[in-house]
Amino acid sequence: MLIIAIVIKIDSPKEQILFRQKRVGKNNHDYTIYKFRSMRQDAPHEMTTKDFENPETYITPIGRFLRKASLDELPQLFNVFKGDMSIVGPRPLIPKEKKF
Repeated sequence: MLIIAIVIKIDSPKEQILFRQKRVGKNNHDYTIYKFRSMRQDAPHEMTTKDFENPETYITPIGRFLRKASLDELPQLFNVFKGDMSIVGPRPLIPKEKKF
């Protein structure tokens, strides 16, 4: 994870390494999910990538590789250690995706 963080920082030194986003977990518990940043900082945060009009314009070259290899998801292990998530189970939703 340290190597990935260094590569992201070298690729875009003025931007953050981690992407943080509010998600809804079990029993409607809100928490912050952590991922390696694979998109530019100016990408919309409160929507899924599939809902972007043209997501490829936001994904960085390093981010494309990280997503393909699913390495952008590694920081979610911190969410597992904190007890926010489990390793198996449904994908946590963005609050706008939550069904009432």
